[in-house]
Amino acid sequence: MTKAVGSTPRQARWGLRRLGWQARRNLDVLLTHAPPEGPHAGQDFAHRGCPELSRFLTGQRPRLMVHGHIHEYEGRKAEYTDLTTGTRVINAYGYRVVDL
Repeated sequence: MTKAVGSTPRQARWGLRRLGWQARRNLDVLLTHAPPEGPHAGQDFAHRGCPELSRFLTGQRPRLMVHGHIHEYEGRKAEYTDLTTGTRVINAYGYRVVDL
């Protein structure tokens, strides 16, 4: 299932709510452009992390989230496990090989 979620916070909330309803907690992999809030988020406005994605992870608890947008030069880890949800979060900027 592929869905574009939107770029404003309101569009993101609406699109993620719709995706969550359609997935009904059967979502294994979430692929996004932006990261959720947390270790991969940058300091500036464009890289701050998306609070709507963080809320979505809490509600849906996918096994894996893959995002781009955060560059290696910012010193971010390539991967971490979200302590609240158990979701494995991977920064795929450049490229990553992912074992499922």
